[in-house]
Amino acid sequence: MGRRNSRPRRRAPALALHAFPVTLVMALVCGCAEEGLGGGANAGGVPRQVELTYRGAPRSEAQARVVSELRVPPDVAPWVVEGGPYDQVPIPGVIDESVRGLLLRGKSTKVIIPGPFDPQSFNHVVLTLLSRMRGTMNVHLRRAGRPVVSVREILLEDQIPLQRIEIPLGENRLERKVYDDLVLHIRRSPIVLGVVELVDKPLDLWVPDPASGPTLASIGDDMRPAIALSAVGLLEGRLSARRGSVLGISYAPVEELWLPGQESTLMVTLGSSSGWSERFELPLERNPSVEPRWLYHRHPLSGSPGGELTVEFRLASLEGSAAFVWVGQVTVFEPFAAPPTVLLVTSDTHRADHVGLSNRGVAVRTPTLDTLARRGVFFEWCQTSSNITIPSHAALMTGRHPRDTGVTSTRKGLTDRALTLAKVFRENGYRTHAAVSAVHLGPRIGGLSQGFDRFSAPAAGQRLAENTVDVLANWAGDFEDQPLFVWLHVFDAHGPYRETEEGHGYLDQIQPLPGERMDAATRRRRAMYRGEVTYLDGHLGRLLEIPRFRGGVVAVTGDHGESLGQHGFFGHAELYTDTLHVPLIIAWPDAPAGTRVSAPVRQIDLGRTLLDLAGLGSSDFPGSDLTQHLRVPPEPGPIFALSSLGHSASITADSWHLILHLRKHGVGNTKPVRTVELHELELYHLSEDPGCDENLVESSPEVARRLQRILVAWLTGGQDLGWSREAVQDAQDLADLAALGYADEASPSEEEQRIDPDCDCEWCERYR
Repeated sequence: MGRRNSRPRRRAPALALHAFPVTLVMALVCGCAEEGLGGGANAGGVPRQVELTYRGAPRSEAQARVVSELRVPPDVAPWVVEGGPYDQVPIPGVIDESVRGLLLRGKSTKVIIPGPFDPQSFNHVVLTLLSRMRGTMNVHLRRAGRPVVSVREILLEDQIPLQRIEIPLGENRLERKVYDDLVLHIRRSPIVLGVVELVDKPLDLWVPDPASGPTLASIGDDMRPAIALSAVGLLEGRLSARRGSVLGISYAPVEELWLPGQESTLMVTLGSSSGWSERFELPLERNPSVEPRWLYHRHPLSGSPGGELTVEFRLASLEGSAAFVWVGQVTVFEPFAAPPTVLLVTSDTHRADHVGLSNRGVAVRTPTLDTLARRGVFFEWCQTSSNITIPSHAALMTGRHPRDTGVTSTRKGLTDRALTLAKVFRENGYRTHAAVSAVHLGPRIGGLSQGFDRFSAPAAGQRLAENTVDVLANWAGDFEDQPLFVWLHVFDAHGPYRETEEGHGYLDQIQPLPGERMDAATRRRRAMYRGEVTYLDGHLGRLLEIPRFRGGVVAVTGDHGESLGQHGFFGHAELYTDTLHVPLIIAWPDAPAGTRVSAPVRQIDLGRTLLDLAGLGSSDFPGSDLTQHLRVPPEPGPIFALSSLGHSASITADSWHLILHLRKHGVGNTKPVRTVELHELELYHLSEDPGCDENLVESSPEVARRLQRILVAWLTGGQDLGWSREAVQDAQDLADLAALGYADEASPSEEEQRIDPDCDCEWCERYR
């Protein structure tokens, strides 16, 4: 597995575009404010998002063409390799067996490919390579030994089978003299360099077709739905202005197509049917010394006649050369004096007992979570719906069980048809922001970015809570007078664990479980896990000190737990309580401070609860409001869970926990500790055995029969919502999952198993 970087690095500066469902991203939202958004000193209206339509010339019919294909010469010369040993090797997966790769083993190696190369003939360098370690690369085009055009650092991921990296070179348009050579500077090999292609791609093919509507565009690690506009077209829309309305515009130059020093202007024209019009300009330029970022402009509509207006966007390129600008979300809103804020935090792989105030005998320091619990409500028994990250998050974000979403493994993600919590908040006038710490929770794999008008995820692998919290802290001052829903995901409690000062401080406090012979490796892993929890708690504290979040609705939970050596394995492969029980703390203004709820609750009810706390109780979203436990507690019902790939299902009811194995499989992660048979049952009495250590299926057969019958009826009574899709599309996805510890999830597997109520296998016959 790869290790987290302390600081995020950028991938190759290819255009960062993602398949992103944006059907509603710029839809005009009508209607008046819900009860949670208007009135009193907080007066403000529901922000209306403006739908933009493209008008202009169609896309070029020209296609990208390979200008030159550079292969490693048989004896490498005239190529030059500096800084380390090298060999020529075959490249697995390449159809043409004559292609030999250059195996580079040095810590810092330069490959110099002699030219000449005409800059006017190509605008991309495409590299085909294998990477066996995480490293970086820089690309330089030189004259007389000096770089003329240089590409910023490219991140090379480890364990990627065969990858193609596209490197755009927009600056070639400025160059007239040929380059003498091309230099690849690789740090931390080994890698196998295969083919280097020089490619010419028409400029309008560098961005998605604007006629197709918004796509998710990245400026750094800030992704937003946007349309790429050039000087040969325009965007137009309609809006409704009221007294005090403000027009908000998110925009940014398309970095890869912007020349250094180039100046252009985004022209915005407002008009009405009465003949009134107003024009203003948003200057655009690229400053190579400043990190690219999204820009935001607020334009008061106080001078407009009000009512229905038109808005038009055009790009004027002052240099006469091609330029493109991202036009992101455009909204009309009336500012709030104290806009509502809702913050949802999910801590990946966080056990319920690893909160200081849990009182479950685990000595772990979580002062931030403890403080939050003291001013809010601590749900002591919260159960998630799955033991794996994407299915659990998909259920949390839709209020629908994995049985019904169809997202039951890391190989699947949500489709754009899913009704998500972010979509509901956005439709009710909230700005929606998310920052996650693992790549598979981003748009490409999990589909969890839909509904968010601002999204940040690592380009690959994972990042520390420190870095993800920094993203939200930097965003916190934006949209300060508009309602805001924010999702933060931290990944630190997910293995592998770092050797940290916090973790080493726990080594002497780790005690073996009853009857356990604990070895030194297990002690260390448990200590480092606690260290990660304390570490992420500290950075949550930084976020919750920001006034915007400190005064809002805040919920902190986990997606699933971690076995930590219980049942003979580490990880979260099964449906025991150490994997299913997660923290849940909710705080809000006027919450009954310090309240603890001991009754079992379902985590998939959290979305409904947040909407109700935000005053959006009439919104269409499934689930039950968990705060009803503070009034008249509802009758407890069964809680169900479905494991990764549908291997197993469970039911928790009346302090009993039954696991039904839906297929024969090994219990554990990569090294199973035992094998369970088809439809085998496990039964635990949680009031006496909260850790699921003593299987009572043989001694309590009637309980097992009753719960099995209810569980089978639930499994066969699901609703297929059609919300799942195959998420793993290529070798890049496989590599990203494997680097995060999901090697089994990333491998081809049998179809999910569901049970036939009339099954006549040995276990079903015994407990029918």
